[in-house]
Amino acid sequence: MKISVIIPALNEEETIGEVITRVKKTCAAEIIVIDDGSTDNTFKIAKEKGALVIKNSMCIGPSAAVRKGIAVAHGSFIITIDADLDHFPEEIPKLLAVADKGADIVIGERQYLPRSSERILSWFTARAIGITDPLSGFRLYKAKVFTNVDFERVETHEMIFLLKSLMHGFKIAGVSVNYNLKQRKSRIGYSFRVDLRILLSGLLFLVCYFSCLPHVIRSKR
Repeated sequence: MKISVIIPALNEEETIGEVITRVKKTCAAEIIVIDDGSTDNTFKIAKEKGALVIKNSMCIGPSAAVRKGIAVAHGSFIITIDADLDHFPEEIPKLLAVADKGADIVIGERQYLPRSSERILSWFTARAIGITDPLSGFRLYKAKVFTNVDFERVETHEMIFLLKSLMHGFKIAGVSVNYNLKQRKSRIGYSFRVDLRILLSGLLFLVCYFSCLPHVIRSKR
């Protein structure tokens, strides 16, 4: 079983080294860091820690950064994890255990969602696809998913990719993971604009879900 761990990172010099070290201690994995236009020492530290580092000349966002990592990954299991220690690398085995039971995509689900918009979204996605934390960046994908579902063409959001994966008959599962409620300010913030963006993403998912509902129902049979 070969594992690739993809870490999108933007100005995470304080934590990227520790993340890589802890991943190495947890599992034997190909570690790929996508430096998404950092202006600090993220690239240098990740290279010194032995990761394969891809440097973006400008910030393209975490979803697009993950896509770049997937394009070069060699693992049969592809794991994505944040660079800021929001999630604990030591919990990677939890995701692998669920995948071993038959899931093709595993979401590491936070038990506390800090934003009201996330909780609203969670209520719906839990009932629609059985996932309570669709925005989690801590995920496992079996590589075969990407040979059937074109991630490059899913330009809207990872949630839509989950829906497309269900339509192709892949199994999605969630597993509870610990979450680091850090004191430092979140990079994406807690503003009304962020809540609005999350709710608009949820609305898009809702539209896509109901338009694809017959296919989703068939895939669950």
